[in-house]
Amino acid sequence: MPIVNGEYIYNGITVYFRHLDRLGKNHLLNLFNWAGSAREAYLVETVQNYKELIKKPMLWVTTKISQEVLGEAEFGDVIEIRMVSNRIRRHSFDFVLDTYNVSRGCLIAKGRQTIAFVDANNGTTVEIPEEVMEVIKRIEKNLEKSE
Repeated sequence: MPIVNGEYIYNGITVYFRHLDRLGKNHLLNLFNWAGSAREAYLVETVQNYKELIKKPMLWVTTKISQEVLGEAEFGDVIEIRMVSNRIRRHSFDFVLDTYNVSRGCLIAKGRQTIAFVDANNGTTVEIPEEVMEVIKRIEKNLEKSE
């Protein structure tokens, strides 16, 4: 999936019946699932040695996650997520994800995930691996003034 104007674009999501509640509206849980898929797809597509990296005794821990729901999605709608990184520190960083209903041309959710790196053996934080740091900086955007 492409990087356009400094944003990673995760697309190809179509809303099906399994995504809907009893009223025919998109269930909130899907926003979290789709955001997680976007994050993982970006890392798989950009970190060349991701298979070796995930075998190390290091955990990629989501320490904070949020979604602000701004709109709806219904059966057959096409969804796209635009993702940037933000607040990059030694041991953690944020992914900021805007979820769009492409079929209706509107923003339906604003999300944020904080990812920290932890030594699986002793529970202490570890530095972001160099390979990951390189790819998250490709989509880094300073959002503090606009938040």
